[in-house]
Amino acid sequence: MFEELYSDPTPAGNRRDPVLLLLDRDEQNLLATQRLIDQTLVRCQIIGAPDWATALARATAATVDCILVELPGTSAESFELCRRIKEFARTRNIPLVGILPSGTSSPALREALLSGADEVIRRPLEGFEFSSRIRSVLKVRAAEIAYADARDAFARQTAIQTIRLRDYQKAVESSHDPIAIVNRDHCYSLVNSAWLKIHKRRSSEIIGRPVREIIGNELYEAEARPRLERCLRGENIQFEVTVPHPRLGVLHLHTRYTPVVDENGRVEGATVIIRDFTTLKKAEEGRRRALEKAEEKNNHIAAIIRSIADGLLVTDAQNGIVLINPVAESLLGVRAETVLGRSLDEIVGGEASSGTFGESQGKDGWKPIFEIELTDPETGRSRMIRARCSEVQTQTRTNHGVVTLLQDVTREREIDRMKSEFISTAAHELGTPLTTIIGFAELLQEVAEPGSKQDEYLRIIVEKAFGLERLVRELLDLSRIESGLMIPLHKTRINLAQTIQRVVGQCRYPGTGLHRFEVSPSQGPHELLADEGKIVQALENLIGNAVKYSPEGGTVQVGVQGHGDNLEVWVQDQGIGMTPQQIARAFERFFRADNSKTSGLGLGLNIVQKIIEAHEGKIWIASEPGCGTRVSFCLPL
Repeated sequence: MFEELYSDPTPAGNRRDPVLLLLDRDEQNLLATQRLIDQTLVRCQIIGAPDWATALARATAATVDCILVELPGTSAESFELCRRIKEFARTRNIPLVGILPSGTSSPALREALLSGADEVIRRPLEGFEFSSRIRSVLKVRAAEIAYADARDAFARQTAIQTIRLRDYQKAVESSHDPIAIVNRDHCYSLVNSAWLKIHKRRSSEIIGRPVREIIGNELYEAEARPRLERCLRGENIQFEVTVPHPRLGVLHLHTRYTPVVDENGRVEGATVIIRDFTTLKKAEEGRRRALEKAEEKNNHIAAIIRSIADGLLVTDAQNGIVLINPVAESLLGVRAETVLGRSLDEIVGGEASSGTFGESQGKDGWKPIFEIELTDPETGRSRMIRARCSEVQTQTRTNHGVVTLLQDVTREREIDRMKSEFISTAAHELGTPLTTIIGFAELLQEVAEPGSKQDEYLRIIVEKAFGLERLVRELLDLSRIESGLMIPLHKTRINLAQTIQRVVGQCRYPGTGLHRFEVSPSQGPHELLADEGKIVQALENLIGNAVKYSPEGGTVQVGVQGHGDNLEVWVQDQGIGMTPQQIARAFERFFRADNSKTSGLGLGLNIVQKIIEAHEGKIWIASEPGCGTRVSFCLPL
């Protein structure tokens, strides 16, 4: 019966027995009341207290559902206790039952109720009446607790919903995309500023109004209504449209309809979001056009690469092949699909790769131009391939690989070989008759009358013969160099300063009488181990060039000076000078700076370079147009 009267709203698993606090100073009365409660109210917990201080402490320590206070009389002190219980925050809301002595008057009962008692009972305490009135108080107490809990839960839920709605409204309002919420009656419930901007209306003109009225009946029936009905049935809808704009041109819009679902899963509205992705569309279109242009450019570059007459080979920093054109495929006897990504060493293989391509890509052994000999896989014949290499560098000068141009120079090398053989044969064939001509001309000079025409003619014959002999000697040296042979040296200990004095004093070139020669003074003997004949040949070539390219009456300076473990020799003229481009080609075979005013084959400086290099020395040129030329070389002591 008690459980029916006192229905605790808490779940069954969490229910507790009601707690009664008895405050009575008379111990006998306290015990008697406890026994009565035990007999009439089952499953009820009782806490006794003999005074107010103890009652307050126990009420604070436990959850009390009802306080029973023994009011021994009708004095102000008894009613003051009721007031204190109701004024104390911890016990203010707990039902208070006052127990008064038998025969208490009605005014006293009224005073007890006015002092804070929720119920008053006069002794003697009858079991049924007492339990009924206590049950009533507990039932009211349980109802109050349930109501308070429900009210608090509702308040919390309302606060949560309010916060969520506020956050949702903030999110909707802060979005740059137009957003609207439409209820089940197809009326606007919420719109953001972007949506208002589109329709050029105020919020009060849209909220609560039908969609038909805002966008027009035709658009509503054709577009909005079918989609809203599908969305309100729980379907997500999204689509793209293209809309012409009078000022912004064509706009690309993405529209999405999303159902709004309540806590029970019922669709109560639709969220409509319109996103302008015109900029993204234009960016995508720009990327597409850029890709098309890049592809077109790549095809154009590929066509150029295929059309190059020379072989083209590109390798990365690890010597792996990243590009090869058809000509290079033919020269190397490979197919692009089988070699791309593989190491160049694997493709060229052997000594050809390690000795040439390998060195071309090394920091210490960089060779921008070199030749390799490869075997034609079809004919088995040897082919000479000239390679021109260039580093692929970034703006930070980081090496990203090498670009190599390949040319088949087999025919050119065969022609060079035939030319060298011809030059060698011609030089040898000319050598014997020249020796005879010089010998007989010198014999005739001895018997000719000095100063006569015969003596003059013979002097010219001898000078020209010696010039031709010098040319034949240069051709023989060139033939040896082109055959891969070093210039033969017969080294002896020589005094370089004396050798220079002798060469300058014996100048026998035509027209040298119109030039002045100066030999810079030198200190020390300047002795070194060298082939004196070859050094004389080099000096004669350099002095001869100085005379040929100098104006009449110009000065030619020759000097030698020691620099540590080397001797430096220089020949300087006051001639026409050379441009940087001419200096870069000066040591090439058959190159002549000015073909119109000088004679010769253009072999002199090339042979001088080979002679100096054979002595492990170096040679260089310093010149400017119109300021003369200084050719210097140094030899190790």
